[in-house]
Amino acid sequence: MPRGSKEMTMKYKFPVPPIEIQEQIVSILDRFDTLVNDLKSGLPAEIALRRKQYEYYRDKLLTFPQKPGGWANSTTPFDSPSKEGVIVCNPL
Repeated sequence: MPRGSKEMTMKYKFPVPPIEIQEQIVSILDRFDTLVNDLKSGLPAEIALRRKQYEYYRDKLLTFPQKPGGWANSTTPFDSPSKEGVIVCNPL
């Protein structure tokens, strides 16, 4: 595009692709818009699926099995006094 006078700028001809190419561009942009904004098949759905996946693996990695008679069944980790008055930790 020429710089300088308004007259030269107004005479500049912009290249415009043929109508078939314009229709292809519109089709691609429409599909992209649907993918990004549609709640069922677009980006929001993908984010929800990744969030569920994250929660699943987070729970899988941070959930530990409890052994009977272990920490889960005691009121404190140090609730078994011995005969000498020394506090003994409950075994796992």
